[in-house]
Amino acid sequence: MGDSMRKTAAVTIGIMAALMVCPVLLSAQEEVKPVILLYHGPKVGDQDLRIYGEALAKAINEDSRMKDKAEIVLVGDQDLMNTLLYFPQVKCVVVALTTWELVANRIVPSLRWYFNQGGAVVGLGNAGSGAVTKILNGSVFPLFGNQYRMPDPSWFCKNTTTGELRPVPTPACKAGETRTSLRRTVYVKTTSHEITEGVADQFMVNDSRFIIHMNTTASPPTFLQLQPKKGTFTEVYSDSQLGAPLVVVYEENGTSVTFAGTDQISVKPTDETYFLKSFLGDPNFKKLLQNAVYFAWSKEKKYTAAMGRAQEEFAEMKQEEEDLKAKVKESQKSEKSSKLMRSVLLIAVGVVLIVIISYFCFVIPARQRKATAGQAPAETPTQKQA
Repeated sequence: MGDSMRKTAAVTIGIMAALMVCPVLLSAQEEVKPVILLYHGPKVGDQDLRIYGEALAKAINEDSRMKDKAEIVLVGDQDLMNTLLYFPQVKCVVVALTTWELVANRIVPSLRWYFNQGGAVVGLGNAGSGAVTKILNGSVFPLFGNQYRMPDPSWFCKNTTTGELRPVPTPACKAGETRTSLRRTVYVKTTSHEITEGVADQFMVNDSRFIIHMNTTASPPTFLQLQPKKGTFTEVYSDSQLGAPLVVVYEENGTSVTFAGTDQISVKPTDETYFLKSFLGDPNFKKLLQNAVYFAWSKEKKYTAAMGRAQEEFAEMKQEEEDLKAKVKESQKSEKSSKLMRSVLLIAVGVVLIVIISYFCFVIPARQRKATAGQAPAETPTQKQA
Protein backbone atom coordinates (compact mmCIF):
# COMPACT_ATOMS: atom_id res chain seq x y z
CA MET A 1 0.00 0.00 0.00
CA GLY A 2 1.48 3.39 -1.05
CA ASP A 3 1.90 6.41 1.22
CA SER A 4 -1.08 8.19 -0.31
CA MET A 5 -3.29 5.12 0.19
CA ARG A 6 -2.10 4.81 3.79
CA LYS A 7 -2.92 8.47 4.42
CA THR A 8 -6.33 8.06 2.82
CA ALA A 9 -7.04 4.97 4.90
CA ALA A 10 -5.86 6.74 8.06
CA VAL A 11 -8.06 9.76 7.37
CA THR A 12 -11.02 7.51 6.58
CA ILE A 13 -10.54 5.53 9.79
CA GLY A 14 -10.25 8.78 11.75
CA ILE A 15 -13.48 10.14 10.29
CA MET A 16 -15.31 6.86 10.87
CA ALA A 17 -14.02 6.76 14.43
CA ALA A 18 -15.34 10.25 15.11
CA LEU A 19 -18.70 9.48 13.53
CA MET A 20 -19.14 6.24 15.44
CA VAL A 21 -17.72 7.22 18.84
CA CYS A 22 -19.25 10.67 19.27
CA PRO A 23 -22.85 9.40 19.33
CA VAL A 24 -21.85 6.90 22.03
CA LEU A 25 -20.49 9.73 24.15
CA LEU A 26 -23.77 11.59 23.72
CA SER A 27 -25.95 8.59 24.48
CA ALA A 28 -26.77 9.89 27.93
CA GLN A 29 -28.78 12.65 26.25
CA GLU A 30 -30.33 10.78 23.33
CA GLU A 31 -30.72 7.28 21.92
CA VAL A 32 -27.73 5.91 20.03
CA LYS A 33 -28.37 4.93 16.42
CA PRO A 34 -26.67 1.54 15.92
CA VAL A 35 -24.59 0.66 12.88
CA ILE A 36 -24.78 -2.13 10.31
CA LEU A 37 -21.35 -2.67 8.75
CA LEU A 38 -21.77 -3.93 5.19
CA TYR A 39 -18.58 -5.24 3.61
CA HIS A 40 -18.80 -5.52 -0.19
CA GLY A 41 -15.17 -5.85 -1.21
CA PRO A 42 -12.67 -3.58 -3.00
CA LYS A 43 -12.53 -2.09 -6.46
CA VAL A 44 -10.85 -4.56 -8.79
CA GLY A 45 -9.80 -2.96 -12.04
CA ASP A 46 -12.90 -1.33 -13.48
CA GLN A 47 -15.11 -3.52 -11.31
CA ASP A 48 -16.40 -1.38 -8.43
CA LEU A 49 -18.05 -3.70 -5.94
CA ARG A 50 -19.58 -0.76 -4.08
CA ILE A 51 -22.64 -1.07 -6.32
CA TYR A 52 -23.15 -4.55 -4.85
CA GLY A 53 -23.06 -3.07 -1.36
CA GLU A 54 -25.45 -0.29 -2.35
CA ALA A 55 -27.93 -2.81 -3.77
CA LEU A 56 -27.81 -4.89 -0.57
CA ALA A 57 -28.16 -1.78 1.60
CA LYS A 58 -31.17 -0.66 -0.41
CA ALA A 59 -32.85 -4.04 0.08
CA ILE A 60 -32.22 -3.90 3.84
CA ASN A 61 -33.52 -0.34 4.12
CA GLU A 62 -36.71 -1.27 2.29
CA ASP A 63 -37.63 -3.56 5.20
CA SER A 64 -40.08 -1.56 7.34
CA ARG A 65 -38.69 -3.24 10.48
CA MET A 66 -35.23 -1.79 9.81
CA LYS A 67 -36.03 1.53 8.14
CA ASP A 68 -34.40 4.46 9.94
CA LYS A 69 -33.34 2.22 12.83
CA ALA A 70 -29.73 1.80 11.79
CA GLU A 71 -26.93 3.56 9.97
CA ILE A 72 -25.62 1.29 7.19
CA VAL A 73 -21.92 1.89 6.63
CA LEU A 74 -20.52 0.51 3.36
CA VAL A 75 -16.94 -0.75 3.57
CA GLY A 76 -14.73 -1.93 0.72
CA ASP A 77 -11.34 -2.12 2.43
CA GLN A 78 -10.38 -5.03 4.70
CA ASP A 79 -8.11 -2.91 6.91
CA LEU A 80 -10.86 -0.38 7.53
CA MET A 81 -13.36 -3.19 8.18
CA ASN A 82 -10.89 -4.79 10.59
CA THR A 83 -10.79 -1.55 12.60
CA LEU A 84 -14.51 -0.76 12.58
CA LEU A 85 -15.49 -4.21 13.85
CA TYR A 86 -14.15 -3.26 17.28
CA PHE A 87 -16.43 -0.24 17.68
CA PRO A 88 -19.18 -0.78 20.28
CA GLN A 89 -21.81 0.90 18.11
CA VAL A 90 -21.79 -1.97 15.57
CA LYS A 91 -24.98 -4.01 16.01
CA CYS A 92 -24.87 -6.19 12.89
CA VAL A 93 -22.38 -7.12 10.16
CA VAL A 94 -23.14 -8.17 6.59
CA VAL A 95 -20.23 -9.73 4.69
CA ALA A 96 -20.67 -10.20 0.94
CA LEU A 97 -17.59 -11.91 -0.52
CA THR A 98 -17.57 -12.28 -4.28
CA THR A 99 -15.53 -14.15 -6.82
CA TRP A 100 -13.41 -11.00 -7.21
CA GLU A 101 -11.96 -11.43 -3.71
CA LEU A 102 -10.09 -14.67 -3.14
CA VAL A 103 -8.90 -14.10 0.45
CA ALA A 104 -10.30 -12.28 3.47
CA ASN A 105 -7.37 -12.81 5.84
CA ARG A 106 -7.30 -9.28 7.21
CA ILE A 107 -10.85 -9.38 8.58
CA VAL A 108 -10.83 -12.97 9.85
CA PRO A 109 -9.41 -12.33 13.38
CA SER A 110 -11.60 -9.30 14.10
CA LEU A 111 -14.72 -10.95 12.67
CA ARG A 112 -14.13 -14.03 14.79
CA TRP A 113 -13.64 -11.84 17.87
CA TYR A 114 -16.81 -9.89 17.05
CA PHE A 115 -18.87 -13.08 16.72
CA ASN A 116 -17.48 -14.58 19.94
CA GLN A 117 -18.43 -11.39 21.79
CA GLY A 118 -22.07 -12.03 20.88
CA GLY A 119 -22.13 -10.22 17.54
CA ALA A 120 -24.56 -10.75 14.66
CA VAL A 121 -23.27 -11.68 11.19
CA VAL A 122 -24.89 -12.36 7.81
CA GLY A 123 -22.60 -13.89 5.18
CA LEU A 124 -23.12 -14.28 1.44
CA GLY A 125 -21.20 -15.91 -1.40
CA ASN A 126 -17.62 -16.83 -0.57
CA ALA A 127 -18.23 -16.26 3.14
CA GLY A 128 -18.96 -19.99 3.30
CA SER A 129 -15.75 -20.96 1.50
CA GLY A 130 -12.94 -22.33 3.64
CA ALA A 131 -10.33 -21.11 1.15
CA VAL A 132 -11.53 -17.51 1.61
CA THR A 133 -12.62 -17.17 5.24
CA LYS A 134 -10.27 -19.79 6.74
CA ILE A 135 -11.10 -20.52 10.41
CA LEU A 136 -14.42 -18.71 10.13
CA ASN A 137 -15.65 -21.53 7.92
CA GLY A 138 -17.17 -24.09 10.21
CA SER A 139 -17.68 -21.61 13.04
CA VAL A 140 -19.04 -18.19 12.07
CA PHE A 141 -20.02 -19.46 8.60
CA PRO A 142 -20.63 -23.20 9.14
CA LEU A 143 -20.91 -24.43 5.55
CA PHE A 144 -17.47 -26.10 5.50
CA GLY A 145 -17.39 -25.18 1.81
CA ASN A 146 -14.58 -26.63 -0.26
CA GLN A 147 -16.07 -26.46 -3.77
CA TYR A 148 -18.57 -24.64 -5.96
CA ARG A 149 -21.66 -26.39 -7.21
CA MET A 150 -23.30 -25.40 -10.48
CA PRO A 151 -26.94 -26.51 -10.71
CA ASP A 152 -27.78 -28.79 -13.59
CA PRO A 153 -29.43 -27.00 -16.53
CA SER A 154 -33.20 -26.81 -16.33
CA TRP A 155 -35.77 -26.32 -19.08
CA PHE A 156 -37.83 -23.16 -19.11
CA CYS A 157 -40.45 -21.69 -21.37
CA LYS A 158 -39.93 -17.97 -21.85
CA ASN A 159 -42.91 -15.78 -22.61
CA THR A 160 -42.04 -13.83 -25.75
CA THR A 161 -44.08 -10.82 -24.59
CA THR A 162 -43.33 -10.52 -20.86
CA GLY A 163 -40.03 -12.39 -20.70
CA GLU A 164 -41.35 -14.47 -17.79
CA LEU A 165 -39.71 -17.86 -17.30
CA ARG A 166 -41.86 -20.91 -16.60
CA PRO A 167 -40.05 -24.06 -15.39
CA VAL A 168 -41.13 -27.19 -17.23
CA PRO A 169 -40.07 -30.85 -16.84
CA THR A 170 -39.68 -31.30 -20.61
CA PRO A 171 -38.70 -28.96 -23.44
CA ALA A 172 -42.30 -28.51 -24.56
CA CYS A 173 -43.67 -24.95 -24.63
CA LYS A 174 -46.97 -23.30 -25.49
CA ALA A 175 -47.71 -20.86 -28.26
CA GLY A 176 -46.12 -17.50 -27.52
CA GLU A 177 -43.24 -19.12 -25.62
CA THR A 178 -39.74 -20.09 -26.56
CA ARG A 179 -37.73 -22.96 -25.13
CA THR A 180 -34.56 -22.19 -23.21
CA SER A 181 -32.15 -24.03 -20.92
CA LEU A 182 -30.75 -22.13 -17.92
CA ARG A 183 -28.85 -22.81 -14.72
CA ARG A 184 -30.92 -21.64 -11.74
CA THR A 185 -30.62 -22.39 -8.03
CA VAL A 186 -33.86 -23.76 -6.62
CA TYR A 187 -34.39 -23.15 -2.89
CA VAL A 188 -36.44 -25.75 -1.00
CA LYS A 189 -37.48 -25.06 2.61
CA THR A 190 -36.30 -27.78 4.98
CA THR A 191 -37.14 -26.15 8.34
CA SER A 192 -39.67 -23.53 9.33
CA HIS A 193 -37.87 -20.68 11.05
CA GLU A 194 -38.25 -16.97 11.84
CA ILE A 195 -36.32 -16.10 8.69
CA THR A 196 -38.64 -18.18 6.47
CA GLU A 197 -41.76 -16.18 7.41
CA GLY A 198 -43.34 -14.66 4.32
CA VAL A 199 -41.07 -16.68 2.01
CA ALA A 200 -42.29 -19.40 -0.36
CA ASP A 201 -41.51 -23.03 0.46
CA GLN A 202 -39.77 -23.29 -2.91
CA PHE A 203 -38.46 -20.62 -5.24
CA MET A 204 -35.86 -20.16 -7.95
CA VAL A 205 -33.01 -17.64 -7.97
CA ASN A 206 -30.95 -16.34 -10.87
CA ASP A 207 -27.69 -17.56 -9.33
CA SER A 208 -25.52 -19.98 -11.24
CA ARG A 209 -23.42 -21.51 -8.43
CA PHE A 210 -23.13 -21.90 -4.66
CA ILE A 211 -20.69 -23.13 -2.00
CA ILE A 212 -20.88 -26.78 -0.98
CA HIS A 213 -18.85 -29.34 0.95
CA MET A 214 -17.94 -32.34 -1.22
CA ASN A 215 -16.36 -35.59 -0.12
CA THR A 216 -13.39 -35.47 -2.47
CA THR A 217 -12.16 -38.93 -1.45
CA ALA A 218 -15.21 -40.53 -3.05
CA SER A 219 -15.23 -41.34 -6.74
CA PRO A 220 -16.99 -39.44 -8.09
CA PRO A 221 -17.04 -36.77 -5.31
CA THR A 222 -20.33 -36.64 -3.44
CA PHE A 223 -22.04 -34.08 -1.22
CA LEU A 224 -21.23 -34.54 2.49
CA GLN A 225 -23.20 -32.76 5.20
CA LEU A 226 -21.06 -31.40 8.05
CA GLN A 227 -22.11 -29.51 11.18
CA PRO A 228 -20.27 -27.65 13.95
CA LYS A 229 -19.56 -29.56 17.14
CA LYS A 230 -20.82 -26.69 19.30
CA GLY A 231 -23.80 -24.39 19.10
CA THR A 232 -27.15 -24.69 17.32
CA PHE A 233 -27.07 -25.36 13.58
CA THR A 234 -30.32 -25.01 11.61
CA GLU A 235 -30.62 -25.63 7.89
CA VAL A 236 -33.60 -23.64 6.61
CA TYR A 237 -33.25 -23.95 2.81
CA SER A 238 -31.48 -26.55 0.70
CA ASP A 239 -30.66 -27.17 -2.94
CA SER A 240 -33.38 -29.04 -4.85
CA GLN A 241 -30.92 -31.37 -6.60
CA LEU A 242 -28.44 -32.55 -3.94
CA GLY A 243 -30.10 -31.37 -0.76
CA ALA A 244 -27.03 -29.30 0.11
CA PRO A 245 -27.66 -26.40 2.54
CA LEU A 246 -28.28 -23.03 0.85
CA VAL A 247 -29.17 -21.04 3.99
CA VAL A 248 -28.17 -21.96 7.54
CA VAL A 249 -28.70 -20.26 10.90
CA TYR A 250 -26.00 -20.75 13.54
CA GLU A 251 -26.13 -19.69 17.18
CA GLU A 252 -23.28 -20.11 19.62
CA ASN A 253 -21.56 -17.13 21.25
CA GLY A 254 -22.96 -14.98 18.49
CA THR A 255 -25.62 -15.37 15.79
CA SER A 256 -25.03 -15.85 12.07
CA VAL A 257 -27.01 -16.53 8.93
CA THR A 258 -25.00 -17.88 5.99
CA PHE A 259 -26.07 -17.98 2.35
CA ALA A 260 -24.24 -20.49 0.17
CA GLY A 261 -24.85 -18.51 -3.01
CA THR A 262 -24.90 -15.01 -4.55
CA ASP A 263 -21.18 -14.49 -4.99
CA GLN A 264 -21.94 -12.48 -8.16
CA ILE A 265 -20.09 -14.53 -10.74
CA SER A 266 -22.51 -15.00 -13.63
CA VAL A 267 -22.36 -11.50 -15.11
CA LYS A 268 -19.97 -8.62 -14.50
CA PRO A 269 -22.35 -5.93 -13.24
CA THR A 270 -21.85 -2.30 -14.17
CA ASP A 271 -24.73 -0.74 -12.23
CA GLU A 272 -27.34 -1.52 -9.60
CA THR A 273 -29.92 -2.68 -12.15
CA TYR A 274 -27.95 -5.91 -12.55
CA PHE A 275 -29.00 -7.02 -9.06
CA LEU A 276 -32.63 -6.19 -9.72
CA LYS A 277 -32.47 -8.55 -12.69
CA SER A 278 -30.73 -11.28 -10.70
CA PHE A 279 -31.18 -12.55 -7.14
CA LEU A 280 -32.34 -9.31 -5.47
CA GLY A 281 -35.03 -9.02 -8.10
CA ASP A 282 -36.67 -12.16 -6.76
CA PRO A 283 -39.18 -11.17 -4.03
CA ASN A 284 -38.66 -14.42 -2.11
CA PHE A 285 -34.90 -14.10 -1.95
CA LYS A 286 -35.15 -10.41 -1.07
CA LYS A 287 -37.57 -11.18 1.76
CA LEU A 288 -35.32 -14.01 2.96
CA LEU A 289 -32.34 -11.65 3.07
CA GLN A 290 -34.34 -9.01 4.95
CA ASN A 291 -35.54 -11.64 7.44
CA ALA A 292 -31.98 -12.89 7.92
CA VAL A 293 -30.63 -9.41 8.70
CA TYR A 294 -33.52 -8.61 11.03
CA PHE A 295 -33.18 -11.95 12.84
CA ALA A 296 -29.44 -11.50 13.38
CA TRP A 297 -30.01 -7.88 14.41
CA SER A 298 -32.61 -8.94 16.97
CA LYS A 299 -30.54 -11.79 18.45
CA GLU A 300 -27.19 -10.04 18.84
CA LYS A 301 -25.80 -9.55 22.35
CA LYS A 302 -22.58 -7.59 21.95
CA TYR A 303 -24.09 -4.19 21.12
CA THR A 304 -26.78 -4.59 23.77
CA ALA A 305 -24.18 -5.41 26.42
CA ALA A 306 -21.90 -2.54 25.33
CA MET A 307 -24.74 -0.02 25.44
CA GLY A 308 -25.83 -1.40 28.81
CA ARG A 309 -22.33 -0.87 30.19
CA ALA A 310 -22.26 2.61 28.67
CA GLN A 311 -25.56 3.49 30.33
CA GLU A 312 -24.21 2.24 33.66
CA GLU A 313 -21.09 4.36 33.21
CA PHE A 314 -23.18 7.41 32.33
CA ALA A 315 -25.41 6.77 35.36
CA GLU A 316 -22.34 6.62 37.61
CA MET A 317 -20.96 9.79 36.02
CA LYS A 318 -24.34 11.47 36.55
CA GLN A 319 -24.39 10.40 40.20
CA GLU A 320 -20.85 11.65 40.69
CA GLU A 321 -21.89 14.94 39.12
CA GLU A 322 -24.88 15.21 41.45
CA ASP A 323 -22.69 14.35 44.47
CA LEU A 324 -20.18 16.99 43.42
CA LYS A 325 -22.94 19.58 43.04
CA ALA A 326 -24.24 18.71 46.51
CA LYS A 327 -20.74 19.09 47.99
CA VAL A 328 -20.26 22.42 46.25
CA LYS A 329 -23.65 23.60 47.49
CA GLU A 330 -22.83 22.50 51.04
CA SER A 331 -19.44 24.17 50.76
CA GLN A 332 -21.09 27.36 49.60
CA LYS A 333 -23.48 27.22 52.56
CA SER A 334 -20.55 26.71 54.94
CA GLU A 335 -18.67 29.55 53.31
CA LYS A 336 -21.70 31.83 53.68
CA SER A 337 -21.98 30.86 57.36
CA SER A 338 -18.28 31.53 57.86
CA LYS A 339 -18.59 34.93 56.19
CA LEU A 340 -21.59 35.77 58.38
CA MET A 341 -19.71 34.72 61.50
CA ARG A 342 -16.70 36.80 60.47
CA SER A 343 -18.97 39.76 59.86
CA VAL A 344 -20.60 39.35 63.26
CA LEU A 345 -17.22 39.10 64.96
CA LEU A 346 -15.93 42.17 63.13
CA ILE A 347 -19.02 44.11 64.15
CA ALA A 348 -18.63 42.94 67.74
CA VAL A 349 -14.95 43.89 67.78
CA GLY A 350 -15.85 47.23 66.22
CA VAL A 351 -18.46 47.88 68.91
CA VAL A 352 -15.98 47.00 71.66
CA LEU A 353 -13.36 49.27 70.14
CA ILE A 354 -15.87 52.06 69.83
CA VAL A 355 -16.85 51.59 73.49
CA ILE A 356 -13.21 51.58 74.58
CA ILE A 357 -12.33 54.62 72.50
CA SER A 358 -15.44 56.42 73.70
CA TYR A 359 -14.58 55.53 77.28
CA PHE A 360 -11.07 56.97 77.10
CA CYS A 361 -11.94 59.91 74.90
CA PHE A 362 -15.19 61.02 76.42
CA VAL A 363 -16.06 59.33 79.72
CA ILE A 364 -12.74 59.72 81.58
CA PRO A 365 -12.19 63.37 80.53
CA ALA A 366 -15.77 64.17 81.55
CA ARG A 367 -15.24 62.63 85.00
CA GLN A 368 -12.03 64.60 85.45
CA ARG A 369 -13.82 67.85 84.62
CA LYS A 370 -16.54 67.10 87.15
CA ALA A 371 -13.95 66.32 89.87
CA THR A 372 -12.09 69.61 89.46
CA ALA A 373 -15.21 71.76 89.07
CA GLY A 374 -16.01 71.79 92.89
CA GLN A 375 -12.44 72.77 94.15
CA ALA A 376 -11.21 76.45 94.87
CA PRO A 377 -8.48 77.65 92.64
CA ALA A 378 -5.00 77.41 94.14
CA GLU A 379 -3.26 80.64 95.44
CA THR A 380 -0.62 82.18 93.28
CA PRO A 381 2.84 83.19 94.73
CA THR A 382 1.95 86.93 94.44
CA GLN A 383 -1.17 86.46 96.50
CA LYS A 384 0.83 84.79 99.22
CA GLN A 385 3.36 87.72 99.53
CA ALA A 386 0.57 90.25 99.89
